[in-house]
Amino acid sequence: MYYTAFTNSRGSTALSLSYGGNKFYASCVIRAIKFLKLSKPPLFAVSVLAMWLLNTLTLKLEEFHQILPKYAILSHRWVENKEATFGDVVESSENMEGHRKLRDFCRKARDANYGYVWADTCCIDKKSSAELSEAINSMYMWYKEADKCYVYLADIKDGEHLETSSWFSRGWTLQELLAPHEVLFFDSGWRRIASKQEMALRLERITAIPQEALQKFDPLDYCVAIKMSWAAGRRTSRDEDLAYCLLGIFDINMPLIYGEGSKAFQRLQEEIMKSSTGSSLFLWQGTCCNASGMLAANPSCFCKIPDCLNQRHLQTFCKMSEGWTYNNAEMTMTGMVRPYFLTADGEAIFILFLQKPFTAGPPQLGVFLQKATEYRRNLSYRRVAVDDKMWIDVGIGTEMELARRWPVVSRAQQLFVTRESVIERCSAGTCGFHVAIKPGKGFHYVARGRFNTRPSDKLKDWPASSTVGQGSPELVFRSNGNLP
Repeated sequence: MYYTAFTNSRGSTALSLSYGGNKFYASCVIRAIKFLKLSKPPLFAVSVLAMWLLNTLTLKLEEFHQILPKYAILSHRWVENKEATFGDVVESSENMEGHRKLRDFCRKARDANYGYVWADTCCIDKKSSAELSEAINSMYMWYKEADKCYVYLADIKDGEHLETSSWFSRGWTLQELLAPHEVLFFDSGWRRIASKQEMALRLERITAIPQEALQKFDPLDYCVAIKMSWAAGRRTSRDEDLAYCLLGIFDINMPLIYGEGSKAFQRLQEEIMKSSTGSSLFLWQGTCCNASGMLAANPSCFCKIPDCLNQRHLQTFCKMSEGWTYNNAEMTMTGMVRPYFLTADGEAIFILFLQKPFTAGPPQLGVFLQKATEYRRNLSYRRVAVDDKMWIDVGIGTEMELARRWPVVSRAQQLFVTRESVIERCSAGTCGFHVAIKPGKGFHYVARGRFNTRPSDKLKDWPASSTVGQGSPELVFRSNGNLP
């Protein structure tokens, strides 16, 4: 539920009450429509949720519902046990360092004609788990709707060596950098350094976030892996916050469960899968989460993503067109699976392409799979790593190139990927193979391989499905022992 403020042609104002669904809290609402012309600070419609704001003149907290005044918002690096909390401000108890920061922030905001400000240290009653959960699910929106964001860098003087500030290494500050339109940076003496727009190139070099995203960020403009890579290497005080600090960036709402540890990041990925078919979620490198080999353990697993993902248009390109379903046993999806090589013990390794095949333009990206053992379905797979690599950039963009490199051309089919942990496979000692026409009804291509070290071994058939396409009855499929 939210209110909309609007001004009609005669200049009068009105409010209309609307309802909107959401996955958790009704916190994703429309932006401010128009400021109301009142004698008090301008008001605008944001959310039905309660929000505490600090009065810049009295330094007292005031609670607002539905209609909020124009406000400035603070982004900073917390100092443990030295910040002015909600209780400190309510009780007017003095905490020297924390109160000094708040007073200086209020003074700066008051000089810029702001009657109210918001700071995460004192404007959330963290003793209330319901209010804390509500606030964290709404925080991205609060930063986005703020008139201006003040970034206080306590460890920087005169704007020199900006990249050394710990502010750039924290998880929560990522959304605080991206969400607000206008961001001003201040050093330890509250001297203005520059705005986000004025030093976008410098910030891009520090954060690896493109200038266009810094200047105007929309969660829908960038694929999952790119946004995860921006968070890779950032830290939070609690493991759960590595996931919670990314909720707004992925336009996700979910309950907070402090104490669940790394499971929070697993839940975040599962929520992303419910609302998106962006397959770049699987393009990570490193350790899988405990519950699924398809999902990463933490954002740092996305520190090395395919170079081609830096192209903005891959947000719509890198998708599984049919989507997927996900339960406690497996993931069901429709995709294209191709044979890749046979291991020294005869195990078939496949590539699952994460994009629609035969699409001209960006390279084809895929992950490695092998058949799941002792599983009820013939098309059941589990994820594997090949030589410590979790994904492959095949580097093909047209049907002709694909047909030349992969004569075995399978149709997209429904398959099942189990939640088993990733297992390691090595390409050393793999066998070469060729493609041949299998006798029988119609034309069926079968990939066959022979071990390099045992030439007398019989040819081994791939468990490949019926295929279509052109090719000679016998065609070299890949050279011995070398991955393409």
